[in-house]
Amino acid sequence: MTRVSRIVRSSLFWLAVLYLAAGLAYALVTPVFEKPDEDGHYGYILYLREHHTLPPLHFLEGFASEYKQPPLYYFVASVLTGWLPDVAEPERLLATNPYMDSSVPGYREDNRNVFLHPPHVTPVALGARLVSLLFGLGTMVAAYYLALQLFPRQSLVPIATAAVVGFQPQFLYLATAVNNDAPIAFFGTLVILILMVRLQQGQFAHFAVSLGTVLGLASITKVSGLVFFPLAGLALLFIHRGFNRAFLRDGLVIVAVALLVGGWWYVRNTLLYGDPFSITTHTSVYGAPRPFGSRIQHDLLSIEHTFWANPSRTFVSQMWLDKVIIWWGRISLALLVLAPLFHYVSRFTSHALIVLLSWPITFLILLITYWTQQAAWAYGRLLFPAIAPIGLLLVLGWWYSFPPRWRCLPLTAGAGIV
Repeated sequence: MTRVSRIVRSSLFWLAVLYLAAGLAYALVTPVFEKPDEDGHYGYILYLREHHTLPPLHFLEGFASEYKQPPLYYFVASVLTGWLPDVAEPERLLATNPYMDSSVPGYREDNRNVFLHPPHVTPVALGARLVSLLFGLGTMVAAYYLALQLFPRQSLVPIATAAVVGFQPQFLYLATAVNNDAPIAFFGTLVILILMVRLQQGQFAHFAVSLGTVLGLASITKVSGLVFFPLAGLALLFIHRGFNRAFLRDGLVIVAVALLVGGWWYVRNTLLYGDPFSITTHTSVYGAPRPFGSRIQHDLLSIEHTFWANPSRTFVSQMWLDKVIIWWGRISLALLVLAPLFHYVSRFTSHALIVLLSWPITFLILLITYWTQQAAWAYGRLLFPAIAPIGLLLVLGWWYSFPPRWRCLPLTAGAGIV
């Protein structure tokens, strides 16, 4: 059997084909600028296409609202769509929907659309959505190989992990949006994949340079990519069994390469604006921070809702399908917590498990303690940098909660629901 034949026959190949087909439908069907903050991300791309330089670091409503973001996704999208024609001032085509927050009797208790739309999508907007789709595909494939590191003899766990990650409804929805959520999820998955390969298989050539490069790219994709650095440091402690010369050597190389790749944007912000992380610009639109814990239950429910469902730019009420996927997530989490009690857990390295758990826990803590206090809403999509560890952990809940001879059916059914 040739290499091409093996690829065509592999489950991952057909899963990728299905993902691209579904993603193309998501990209075409949803009206332009109706995914979270698309007008601002689109305006960033238009600025690069027109001026060939970075936009000023400030916040303005509408098409200039995302100038505060690191530039990598917008560079890639502007280059790949540079040959496409587009409307210079697309905001002139769109009027705001005055009934955005009004009910739709007999359907939902709200209205999805922010704008009133002409029957077309601009070529650059569609092209930028497809760029995000490719980053989403990369995330799904990397999630497969992440699971494969831990289950090299179990093909079902890696393919189920890839399916749960790639077809998680909100991730697929946002992986076909003009924004940087799919790219940061891709680089986050690459970081933990590199770390897990090193942890499970030992030293490999150019480990520190590879990890530093990906960390640097993540840092100029979204500011939350900086969170990957301490998480990578934790994994390095396990890899080198504590603080020692090897830890320091790898750490210095990783940081040096990352600074070389991504540090320039933060230096530029410091020199020009005195705001290296663009945090001041990012939070200037919001009022005074809320007291911690003032709405924690509400925030947790909002995070859960917008992590799994809510295919809209605004907060919309839940349909029955939304409730199905939310309860699937709750059941999967419960199975993960209870799995050790069932005595079906095989030997699983504690270091690998801690590394996996550290990603979603860290991002959830930051989301609850910082971002929900600074902004008006709690967005579950801010957990997407940890989407691959989350998907793998939820799959493990199904895998380890049943005796070995019964595992295939519940895991297949569980992933199939997603």
